[in-house]
Amino acid sequence: MGLPTPFSARIARNTQIILQEESGICKVADPWGGSYMMESLTDEMYDAALKIIKEIDELGGMAKAVASGMTKLRIEEAAAKKQARIDSGKDIIVGVNKYRLDKESQIEVLQIDNKKDGHDRGAKVIATGFADLGFDVDVGPLFQTPAEAAQQAIDADVHVIGASSLAAGHLTLIPQLIEELNKRGRGDILVVAGGVIPPQDYDALYKAGVALIFGPGTRLPLCANNIVEKLEAKL
Repeated sequence: MGLPTPFSARIARNTQIILQEESGICKVADPWGGSYMMESLTDEMYDAALKIIKEIDELGGMAKAVASGMTKLRIEEAAAKKQARIDSGKDIIVGVNKYRLDKESQIEVLQIDNKKDGHDRGAKVIATGFADLGFDVDVGPLFQTPAEAAQQAIDADVHVIGASSLAAGHLTLIPQLIEELNKRGRGDILVVAGGVIPPQDYDALYKAGVALIFGPGTRLPLCANNIVEKLEAKL
């Protein structure tokens, strides 16, 4: 936690400028107009919010609502209802209440940045996303050799290694990683690859032993489901 760097602040600002200037989203009054799903969700949120606003007004305003404990109660109720939906399985959280190897253990993942350019932001975003989905994620240091990454995975007793590739080293480094795992008798560890990997290289990686490949834009829940399915198929 800390103040944003000038670089991250520039990214945040430029994201908004790109949406404004390049996407065309500002040229229409309602980009989602006509979408039944969005209209329905908007109406549902509006009705729920209006009910709370009226309750606050009846109490004499927000300050009195906070002082009375009403807002705290509403937050606790919402959290309890959400947890109840998770516990009952109505709301699915991958790796928490569904798609677990067993009821006692989490899926252990080692996220490695399998390239030599030092750009690890994307890999960290993916690692954070998997952790939010209920996976137990270790993030390896930059500039590891395949042998070092394999040994770290074994020491941490992980189920999966996620190898991030950006600088075109995937056809060399990822097969070397799998070879190092096999040398150490841990070919059972699932190796998945992601990042900027040309589709024409997929077959070579699959032949080398890569279990799954996720290209840019793949949704994290889909990645998580596919990984769990692969793991369960091995049991």
